[in-house]
Parts: sequence; structure tokens; C-alpha cells
Amino acid sequence: MIKNNPLLGIGWGAIGKSLGRDPRGVDLNSSNVFLEIYLGSGLIGFLCLVAFLGYILFSAIRRFFLAYNYFEKAFGLFIILSGLAFLIPNMFNAGIMLGFFWVWLAVAQAKNQNVKDKVKMQKLEILIIQN
Repeated sequence: MIKNNPLLGIGWGAIGKSLGRDPRGVDLNSSNVFLEIYLGSGLIGFLCLVAFLGYILFSAIRRFFLAYNYFEKAFGLFIILSGLAFLIPNMFNAGIMLGFFWVWLAVAQAKNQNVKDKVKMQKLEILIIQN
């Protein structure tokens, strides 16, 4: 399937049908979140996912080391550890965890926007105090 559609994938609605059905007649899944995304959206979607995960990881590490209060440090550590807790099992079972994975991505990114504004304000306050 990947050889036939390497760049754009086979589409999100066609993955289960392409993989077959179990004895109950339910469409199968790829049992791997990365393979599921590659099948659904191809190399372009897969690279976008890797870039997005890298951005979240980089932002969480940056938040952990640059935050001025313990809440921000704790949230950065939460994103790092929960990201690992979601990614490692999802590599081997994309069924149940896949829905939680998308919610986690939304939470991690939504909080990130708020932190950027706070970091800018804190840097501005430091500059004002120093002058």
C-alpha cells in the first residue's frame, strides 16, 4: 500500500478497508500510530507529524528549563513525560490510544501559546527592572 501511494497515502477512510476485517466484520487498524498516519496521509503527513512532535518536545524542554515558576516547569515536565507515555505504547497499538493521542496534542499545543506570551512578558519585566 505504501509503495502505491508514497507521498499522499491512501486516505483516512480507506485504511481499515485496505487492511482487511476481523471475524466480527470490523475493519482492522495498523496497530502503530506512525504507520497509521503514513498510510492515511503519506510521507507528507508523516513528516508533518514528526515535525509537530519535535516542536512540542522542543517547546516542552525549553519551558522546563526557562520557566520562572514551578507550575510552568511542572507543565513542561508533564508534556515531556506524558508524550513519552503516549508515544511508546502507540508505536505498538494504535487502536484505543489514538484518540487520546490527538487530545494530548491539542492540550500540549494550546498551553504552549499561553506560555510564549508569559515568557515575553517576563523578559520585558526583567529588562524594565534592570533599567
